[in-house]
Amino acid sequence: ILLMAVLFYLLLLWSEKKEFNYLYLASLIFGLSLAIHRHTLVFLPIFIPWLLFTDWRLIKDIRRLTLCFFLLLLGLLLYLYLPLRSLHNPAIDWGNPQTLSRFWAHVVGKQYGGGETLFLFAPITLLTQKWLMILHRLSPCLRQLYQEMPPYISWLAFVGLIALFRERRAWFFVTLSSYLLTGVVVNLLIQFGSTLPSFFFFTLWVGYGIRYLLIKGAQWNRRLTAHSRYYSFLSSLLILALPISSLLTNYPFNDRSRHFLAYDYGMNVLATLDEDAILFMHGDNISFSMTYLKLVENKRPDITIYDRSGNLFEDIYQTRDIRPSDLTRETWLKRKDRIEREIMVTTSRPVYYSPRRDMFPMPDYELKHIGLVYCVAKKGAPSREEPDYYSRYTLRGVDDETIFKDQMSRELVAEYHYHLAQHYFEEEDLARAVAEVKKAGEARWDIAGIHYNFGLIYDAKRIYDQAIEAYEKAIEINPDFTSAYNNLGVIYARKGRFEEAIQNFEEAIALDPDFPSPHNNLGATYGEQGRYDKALKEFEKVLKLDSDFMGVYCNMGLAYYKKGDWEMARHEFKKVSRTDPHYRVSRHYLRTLKKEKPR
Repeated sequence: ILLMAVLFYLLLLWSEKKEFNYLYLASLIFGLSLAIHRHTLVFLPIFIPWLLFTDWRLIKDIRRLTLCFFLLLLGLLLYLYLPLRSLHNPAIDWGNPQTLSRFWAHVVGKQYGGGETLFLFAPITLLTQKWLMILHRLSPCLRQLYQEMPPYISWLAFVGLIALFRERRAWFFVTLSSYLLTGVVVNLLIQFGSTLPSFFFFTLWVGYGIRYLLIKGAQWNRRLTAHSRYYSFLSSLLILALPISSLLTNYPFNDRSRHFLAYDYGMNVLATLDEDAILFMHGDNISFSMTYLKLVENKRPDITIYDRSGNLFEDIYQTRDIRPSDLTRETWLKRKDRIEREIMVTTSRPVYYSPRRDMFPMPDYELKHIGLVYCVAKKGAPSREEPDYYSRYTLRGVDDETIFKDQMSRELVAEYHYHLAQHYFEEEDLARAVAEVKKAGEARWDIAGIHYNFGLIYDAKRIYDQAIEAYEKAIEINPDFTSAYNNLGVIYARKGRFEEAIQNFEEAIALDPDFPSPHNNLGATYGEQGRYDKALKEFEKVLKLDSDFMGVYCNMGLAYYKKGDWEMARHEFKKVSRTDPHYRVSRHYLRTLKKEKPR
């Protein structure tokens, strides 16, 4: 934002004074700014018309344009730090940008879905998005603006906008279009858009609003023939009051002197793990706490940690040896499942996950909830008695409301209450479990994943009405939450509300057509309704997306069996028996088909 402010100031000076040194320096700053954050690119549709509007003859000045382009590239050379540092295999080698393809994938943010939405297709993208989804993506802009700019300051921005429109119309359109691009368009097109640049333009308007009121105040002062010294003193006092009030208001929110949540959370996780354990982790809170504690403080050297994104610690998934374009979602998930299963089968060390993962592709294993983590266990293995971890955890400031907690910190607080709720559910203490669920919801009411996790707990305990409520809350917060729609459809199907189930499965498929699970569940629901041809079409789609998807062959066998095509039913059930000889449903129907004659 500092570089962005300098950049706009230099371009403003050039537009007024026509001195090319300002334009040259602006080109260098633009390159540096783009190297620091790729979202700077959104200003190109503003800068180019602004430059041509200021001096259209610039387009003919090849020498000066070449120099500007060279200086821009000079600023972009900052990107060379990435491959040069990566060659030395640092502790955190995010994206391993040593090859051209990995370097480009890292720069455009392919991991976060970046680099795929071109601004040329922006109008089409916006038109195809649902209004609910658009509002969902814009809501953080409005909420953060309210947090950053309280109403007693915000109204000054509208005064500044009116003043700009009257006095400097070109600058009015430049700042307004920049605000809309950085605050609205970026958040609609990019999953992890930043609203901070838009606040910069908002503060510019506040500044112009103050300037306008001061000029008007001086004019009224002269008309009232009041002593000018009083007006100067009062106006200076009001100007000083703004940063001072901001400091006094915001200091408590930025005081971290009693903020131990991230550190204690990581230490509590380490305290839960057995000696010589393996931990698979995923998510910012756990990942960066563990990275610090392991690499900086060298805590628990007996523990091996793997980051499931492949960006931290040892890259057991070997993502650095393949091109990012070859790593589709399905190949990435299958690679993770295969490698993690190999470790589970071959190691004698205890294996843990944080957070919970879906064990569906590994039917002979299950996860057991232990404190803040989940331990991998063979199905049918005897349970061991676990200590009361929560009485041993360090919980400094978790429920202390005098300590300000930002979004990530509140997520940690919700994690504690979520795990405690899960513990009480396992102990069949429903009253205390529900109380902890409510506390987790209060701590992180605005994150869809927390409510989704509540849904998983209620679903596992067959408390379906609360599960539906939790999944619907997750969808309300995040209307493109594919898994929530899918799980909601499963519950409706169990309750016999097939049309609602189908509606939710179709919603999940519309959001992510390459997600096989809703296709499989939709096919099973069609089968329950006796619509076997439609069911089989959905199962075929599942196989195209993932030929190893568990359960689809059994579902196909059931559809063929109920349809009366017993030969095809036998063929599908045999496939299930070959891949999983312990699958009871397939064995039952194969025995039945031996007794019956095919029609």
